[in-house]
Amino acid sequence: MEGRNYVAELTRLFEEDPEMYVTAAWTLRIVMCRDEIGMVYLEEEGEAFVLADHKLGICMTKVPAIHGQSKHAFFEAAKAKDHDDTILATTRAMLLVCADFYTAWNARKSLITSGRLRAEDEIKFTSLVLTQHAKSIDTWAHRRWVVQRFLPQVDDRALPCPCTETHVCMFTGAAFLADELTLCAKLCEQYPRNYFAWSYRFFVGRLLAPPALAIELDANRAWCTQHVSDHSAWSYRLRLLPLSHVSLLHDELPFVARLLDLYPDREALWCHRRGVLQAIAADAPPPSSPFDGVDGPASPVSRIAERLSLDALVHHELHFAGAFDTHYALRYMVFCLELVLSPSVLELISA
Repeated sequence: MEGRNYVAELTRLFEEDPEMYVTAAWTLRIVMCRDEIGMVYLEEEGEAFVLADHKLGICMTKVPAIHGQSKHAFFEAAKAKDHDDTILATTRAMLLVCADFYTAWNARKSLITSGRLRAEDEIKFTSLVLTQHAKSIDTWAHRRWVVQRFLPQVDDRALPCPCTETHVCMFTGAAFLADELTLCAKLCEQYPRNYFAWSYRFFVGRLLAPPALAIELDANRAWCTQHVSDHSAWSYRLRLLPLSHVSLLHDELPFVARLLDLYPDREALWCHRRGVLQAIAADAPPPSSPFDGVDGPASPVSRIAERLSLDALVHHELHFAGAFDTHYALRYMVFCLELVLSPSVLELISA
């Protein structure tokens, strides 16, 4: 079908069903009807799109043509510098089939900064894209940029609405952050080991008020218990723990110990335990060397107590890891020794 305008067809679908955005943003489905945008096989040869129940399907055989046509039209419009509607439509078509196209996202950034594209609509659009391209680094980075730009006072837990005073949008503080966590949770469940989703989730998590942070840590603890090999999830947890009460770091060791009893050969668990111990040791005074001078000032009693406490903890960890016959446990024991031995002693051992 020569001369067919796929960009125009897709634009009409979005105009006919604006709820497609809302469905994708807030009710990501699971099982067979999970994707709000998906690649499907269509029986009719000329059919490129299917729209049903606010869900968009794109014929797989048409993807190259859609991408090529929209990309060509995009660059032509960019040269003209006065076709915002065309740039909006063509970038939408391109990004739905190929999300990692940074030039297209940058063009949409320009539309946002010039006030020709609302932040609320762009966040909804990225939600739609992520239902099909959940591991798209450019999409997650763009979403974060939009949120950062229009929520300049987010650290005060008061998220200002970037829209007009008469327009009620979704930028409503705690509710918005909760929705972002929900989106991340669903995409992390559907697409495991999603580093980019977990990184964005930390961006959201560090903005939570203490009660919400505690709830998020509890939810993450349950999730990690069921996904013990997901390094990205454990890394997220390790970064989030210090934002809460310091005692949670110490509480983490028995939690991981119980999981290691069940899964001693899971590298992610040993890496997480190592990270926790390293975070605890970061606040302890450095080890003293037997070759150091004795004429220096004496350490305060509190610092000596901290050092003894760390030494006792490391001794416990050595005993704990020694009960496991895995190379991950052996590597963990070496790490423990490096924490308590001074550099001069380590040099003698390695010599």
